[in-house]
Parts: sequence; structure tokens; C-alpha cells
Amino acid sequence: MVTTQHRRMIILQNIPRYPKKISTGELLEKVSAQGITSNIRAIQRDLENISGTGLFAIGADTSSKSTGWYWVRDAAEPAMTVMDMNTAIAFELMRISVEELLPRITRRHIEPYFSLAKRLLEDRNNWHKKNRL
Repeated sequence: MVTTQHRRMIILQNIPRYPKKISTGELLEKVSAQGITSNIRAIQRDLENISGTGLFAIGADTSSKSTGWYWVRDAAEPAMTVMDMNTAIAFELMRISVEELLPRITRRHIEPYFSLAKRLLEDRNNWHKKNRL
């Protein structure tokens, strides 16, 4: 199950720096493209929550019918990464096919990525069980 925090991180990664903007509908498309089922109202609530915390320097241009969201021009964007479905598939395929070939220290280092990929793919109708090498 995808958490609210995961969806919000995807939203934050897709907000452009001012003067570019992105609408709530476009953010819903970006979230949906990651295989996350959501709706416009959930994205609106997420944006209101994110901007209301004061932790992230995002702004909203409400001058048009569709609100445009953006990172404030001189604000530092937080460095964060979210694993998307394509990356999850790549890590799962690597785990299945070459994990035993990797040095032990390397396997330990990337195990959290393997685990995250497996969890994300389990939420996608057990993709990893349906596709065997």
C-alpha cells in the first residue's frame, strides 16, 4: 500500500521552480503515472498540507482558474528521492538475476533498495511473482 507520505514526496519532486508552474491536475497525472491511485481532491489536500507546514518553500499562483504550484525562486529544494515503478522493476530484476554475483558489502548496501522495490511491486498485484526470469 502506498502511503500518503510517498504520494507527497512524488508531488514535491514534480513541482517546478518559479516561474514555471504545475497544476493540481498535472500533479495527479504524475502521481498516477507512478501507479498510485488517487484523485484530484487528495492531491489538493496534500498540497494544502505541504504548503501549510512552512517546511517547504512552495507557492501557489491562484490568479487563474487552475492553481499553479511552484518552488519559490531562491528556496533550496530538499534533496529526496522516491523510487518509481521503473526503478523498482530494475532493482527487482537485479535482485532476481544478479544478487548472488554482487560482493557481500554491495548487497548489504543496496538491500534497502531491494526491499523497497519488492514492497512497491507487491502493491502492484504481485508483479514480481508473475514475471520470472
